Order: sequence, then C-alpha cells, then structure tokens
Amino acid sequence: MRQPLVLQLQKTKDGLEEYAEFAHLPRRQFTDFALVRKEIEDETNRLTGETKQISAVPIHLSIYSPNVVNLTLIDLPSLTRVAVEGQPESIVQEIENMVRTYVQKPNCIILAITPANQDIATSDAIKLSREVDPSGERTFGVLTKLDLMDKGTNALDASIWCSAAYALCCKLL
Repeated sequence: MRQPLVLQLQKTKDGLEEYAEFAHLPRRQFTDFALVRKEIEDETNRLTGETKQISAVPIHLSIYSPNVVNLTLIDLPSLTRVAVEGQPESIVQEIENMVRTYVQKPNCIILAITPANQDIATSDAIKLSREVDPSGERTFGVLTKLDLMDKGTNALDASIWCSAAYALCCKLL
C-alpha cells in the first residue's frame, strides 16, 4: 500500500448482494472483488505513477454487505527505515508523518503490526504508538509472520512479553 485506503464497511439488509463503490468512481458498483483489487492498484498507479512513490491522497472504498458491521478501517503504508531504489531519502519521514496524522487522533484504534521474527523492542509501529498513545489504551499489538520465527521460539512468550513490556493487548496472526 502506497497511500491510505479508507475502507468503510456498511451493513445492508439480509439477502442483498454485496458490492463495492469507490468515491472516485461515483455510482459505479463492483460485485467482482477481484476488480476491486485491480481498481485499488490502478488508482494507486494513477496517483503515484508506476514508481515506488507514496501519496497522502486516500482512496475511499465502501463495501456494502449483509455480512459486515458498520466500521471504518484505514490501511496505511508500512513504516520503513530505508528508502529503496526509486524513492527519495525523505520517504521514511514522509510515511511516518502520514501515519502520525491518522494515529494521533484520539478516536483512532491503533494496530501496531510487527513481524514476530523481528525484535519487538525495535518495532517502529510500537515506538510510534507509544508516542501518540503512551498508556496503550487504544493500541493493539499484532504479531505477524509467526511461521518465520526462529525454531524453538514460542509465539505465546513473545505475545506475553509484548503485553507486559508495552501494556498492549497483543494478538498473534
């Protein structure tokens, strides 16, 4: 993800067909969710070019379904420490600033996503969440890539350590 994706889930009455709409394509309904994925990629490329650049301009996507709860989720670009080829050195700070504008809002629930094969103490996501939510009241730690953990490492130990050290509710994915 190279720009924010604002995903609005909207519950409909039972029996109605699921569909999606983009704010930049008013009145066009997508019932094929493979086309939704393609439109996200196409719109990202329209806004950023086919480069590794980022954009702060969000894509707004609404999903209408009887199988969801009314909820808005915002998927943000991952924090990074190093610019890759084709990116300006400033991209590290640009992404952090973009993420910060969303997570500093007091009504935002933060998912501090960290790979389980990374030292949790060096997690940029946890560091940023602690800066904007020092008490951890609105932050959930999420450990991913459990399959890549070192042999003999216990994911539950990592989750318990994360919970104790950072006062976060940690989930394992």
